[in-house]
Amino acid sequence: RFKAGLFLLSTDPLLVISWFAKNGSRLTAPLMLPDTSTPKTPLPPDMKMRIDCLVIGKPRFNDPELAKIAARDGIETAWRQAFQRVRRKAPEGVSGDFAVALREPNGRVFLAIDRFAMRTLCYRQVGDQLHFAERADELADSTTEIDPQAIFDYLYTHAIPSPRTIFKGVYRVPPAHYVEFE
Repeated sequence: RFKAGLFLLSTDPLLVISWFAKNGSRLTAPLMLPDTSTPKTPLPPDMKMRIDCLVIGKPRFNDPELAKIAARDGIETAWRQAFQRVRRKAPEGVSGDFAVALREPNGRVFLAIDRFAMRTLCYRQVGDQLHFAERADELADSTTEIDPQAIFDYLYTHAIPSPRTIFKGVYRVPPAHYVEFE
């Protein structure tokens, strides 16, 4: 079951924070390594359970306590604290560019994007799970079809407006929106 909503944020300068695995590969999807130079490789089974959060960008927490937590314990910890406090309203207290995806132990997933979508976040439902990644092609597999309407949109307007992506069944979170999957 999906819930979506709109929130308003302020602007900030750009800075990118990347999340890397021990072997140097960037992790952005719960089930795949996003190395586009080689075929996608599934993560080892023990790694799948550890990828429950994706934080991209340079969020600035307006709450001084959350800002201290971010500086001391990291941005992921600050996002988790914000989400525990106010759930889906957590992005309202954050400025800057960001994309955040949090998976709770019960399987609920929360995705949010800053107001200008300076960072992107894509998602795909596979069975009763929601997979997420920074790019749509990281979620596509050999059975994923190309969306003809997306091709038309691109040729006609030179863009594919969110939430659509080039792939059927893979969606992009629109600017200043969140997605909640239960």
